[in-house]
Amino acid sequence: MTGLRAKMLADLQLRGLSERTQGQYIATARLFAEFHGESPAKLGAEEVRAFLLNLHQNGRKPATLGVYRSALKFLFDVTLERPEVMAAVPRTRVPRWNPGPALTRDEVRALLDAAVLPFDRTLFALMYATGLRISEARALQVGDIDARAELLHVRHGKGDKARSARQLLGAPARPERPERPKRSCPECGLVVTEQPIPGLPMCRPRRPPQSRGPP
Repeated sequence: MTGLRAKMLADLQLRGLSERTQGQYIATARLFAEFHGESPAKLGAEEVRAFLLNLHQNGRKPATLGVYRSALKFLFDVTLERPEVMAAVPRTRVPRWNPGPALTRDEVRALLDAAVLPFDRTLFALMYATGLRISEARALQVGDIDARAELLHVRHGKGDKARSARQLLGAPARPERPERPKRSCPECGLVVTEQPIPGLPMCRPRRPPQSRGPP
């Protein structure tokens, strides 16, 4: 399958798919060939059905079966130029995902407190606040943080697509400046906060307004 693998890898790269997707599709084609002991070029729809059915009987989830089917569809439709093969294979129905009840404040606090290192705690808090995937959070850089707009720019999201995520936690609060001591000028009574310079008055005399001449 060396020649077929090289052709499929070139097709994946020309399609612009991510390296992770390329690895998954190549691995699926290899498993498919090993399952039947033949090159995929000699196999058809019935062999695809048998392969996917075996995965289902071994406990693979519907979403995982969908990934295997997508890989084989790319193999037959693009690389082998035989779209009629996958047209005869039904799609796997994926049930709607039910995330369940949201975590309570105490559960979130316990989850963050379980992180030993400050970096891990910051990473978990960021993912919880913005909904980033683990791969997106790991690839995040300082330049991707827009503190003024409270946005995170995800450069390489799912499908290698860029998007923006709002920071629900907001920007960290700036430390408050200590209040400067207030003093009153003994001459005019003006309240000033600047540190007086020895030998100079605390406030500068105002300049009289200059009269404007005729236009």
